[in-house]
Amino acid sequence: MEFAYKLLVSPWIEILTGPLFFGEVVIGGILAGVMYSLVALGFVLIYKASGVFNFAQGVMVLFAALSLVGLMERGIPLLPAILLTAVIMLVLALVIERVILRYMVNQEQIILFMATIGLTFFLEGFGEAVWGSNVKKLDIGIPDAKLDVSHFAISHAALAGIFAAAVAASLALTFVWRSRAVRSAIDTSKGLVQPPLMGPGTIAFGLFGLVCFVARFFVGPEAAFISGKASATAAFFANLSWFGLGAAALVALLTGATWLGRKQAAEDHGADVPPLHYTWFVALGAVGTVAIAAGVIWAARNDILINGFELFAAAMAAVLVIILAVFFQKTRVGRALRAVADDHAAALSVGISLRGIWVIVWAVAGIVALAAGIIWGGKSGVQFSLSLIALKALPVLILGGFTSVPGAIVGGLIIGVGEKVAEVYWSPAIGGAIENWFAYVLALVFLLFRPQGLFGEKIIERV
Repeated sequence: MEFAYKLLVSPWIEILTGPLFFGEVVIGGILAGVMYSLVALGFVLIYKASGVFNFAQGVMVLFAALSLVGLMERGIPLLPAILLTAVIMLVLALVIERVILRYMVNQEQIILFMATIGLTFFLEGFGEAVWGSNVKKLDIGIPDAKLDVSHFAISHAALAGIFAAAVAASLALTFVWRSRAVRSAIDTSKGLVQPPLMGPGTIAFGLFGLVCFVARFFVGPEAAFISGKASATAAFFANLSWFGLGAAALVALLTGATWLGRKQAAEDHGADVPPLHYTWFVALGAVGTVAIAAGVIWAARNDILINGFELFAAAMAAVLVIILAVFFQKTRVGRALRAVADDHAAALSVGISLRGIWVIVWAVAGIVALAAGIIWGGKSGVQFSLSLIALKALPVLILGGFTSVPGAIVGGLIIGVGEKVAEVYWSPAIGGAIENWFAYVLALVFLLFRPQGLFGEKIIERV
């Protein structure tokens, strides 16, 4: 009975009676998850272009970090060293195409996979021979310490106003995007697809939110059955009520957007609807960034621990995701990459240079590996165990999907937050070191119920 209490009841009481500490744990998980996502991005790029899992991506992160710190040890300043390391990764991509990939055209995926395993051992040995095998410190000038916001001279009232306005604008833009997506889905299918206003899961979540919201009104002010204290009981139900209100509001937002999309689709009479202009998404990103910045400043002022180095990593990952998303969706090279991933022979038949595409994608994966190497090397030092972070990226890919750039970020965030929350709140029931195996258990669950991942493509093949 005690085990069941610690597993099912105690963690939720601790979360709802200590929301600020819970927020600190979640923020730490988000920032850690972003670092996982940086590694997973390289895997996604190679898989999108060749359909093979690049086992060498972890060693590419190590090799980039070794090259950077090796150049800095020889007296080259940080920024020139980063540029020279980027050139090294570009040359590496050319060599890989010349020596390995050009002989692998139209080969089975298992052959490509085995080639990346051989590349792993070569790069590890070559990096050790050139740069040495000692643990090296990488200092990029970003302190690995608590974020200091004392130099921001903005009042609490102004900060709250900015945050509220940015959140409201983000919700409004999300509402428009959702309604347009529903409208486009109906028009594209000529009315055959009719998204329901509220699915069973949405109804259940909304009812759960309403129950949480009204629960506080059935508890007297003298109730003290949470930790034996009236104050703890009041805090528990107050925070539970806010959670319920947020859940109900989210359901109302999605339902309203779906209703509006269906109404507009009925007025279109089957006509094609142009997609939202990219400026809408730029605006959503801008107001979202403002909301996040205001939230970070508020959290730091309220003594919530936010690591400045990990925040820098999160910003770097966000910029990379935006650049890669635009690259894959809006450029001819990006579309060619997706064509090569679907079918090598078909891509060659329409004049796409497979060799050129592979050079480009391996070069971009090398740049992403450099970004991940900078973050991981600056965080834990440049050492050969750095190549093992590829093992942590695998659950991220399973959750997000092997072909999705946004999926790599979302999967990393889920893994990072899940690890931290489980370690802090569920370790008394299950035991310590949950962080070491949580990601793999979660990935196993996803393989059972959604093997393509959250954003992966569901492929049906006729046999």
